[in-house]
Amino acid sequence: RYIPVKERDRVKYVTMDMYENYRVTVKRRLKQAISVIDSFHVMSHINEALDEVRLSVLRRYSKDMKSDEYYLLKTKRYVLFKEELSECYEYNNHLRSRMNDYDYLNMILKIDKDLTASYELMKRYYYFNHYWYEYSKDDALQYIEKYIDECFALRLPSFEKLANTLDHWKEEIAN
Repeated sequence: RYIPVKERDRVKYVTMDMYENYRVTVKRRLKQAISVIDSFHVMSHINEALDEVRLSVLRRYSKDMKSDEYYLLKTKRYVLFKEELSECYEYNNHLRSRMNDYDYLNMILKIDKDLTASYELMKRYYYFNHYWYEYSKDDALQYIEKYIDECFALRLPSFEKLANTLDHWKEEIAN
């Protein structure tokens, strides 16, 4: 409010996270600006939804680390969120085998179909996010709307919450 209107009207873009007060402030104070949600925050919400699915699957297994499922979901969860998996092998004492990130990921995804579907949905958004420059705003908006529908189709609470968040911010995400 202390910046002169003439200067505020020259602002073209504002990058922000998904905090409603930022949206209100931009609309009120920077009337010519286009609001853009930064991709880091969108991916954070998606990763959080995926991790909630992982945790719900983890809770079905004994906490004594004897089951391979519990062990993988607890100690190798990082492979679900890595951009690039390592091909380097290590000997895993628990599994009594030489393993790499691809092996861990394949074993984790075999544990539960909802976890697999959630992971695949996360990866689709990651791909879209990585190649954003190939989309017009209208194409991006269409992609986001389809993605929202796919989140709802999973029928998982964390992805329904994510879908509602994305739907609320889809214009700014598409920008």
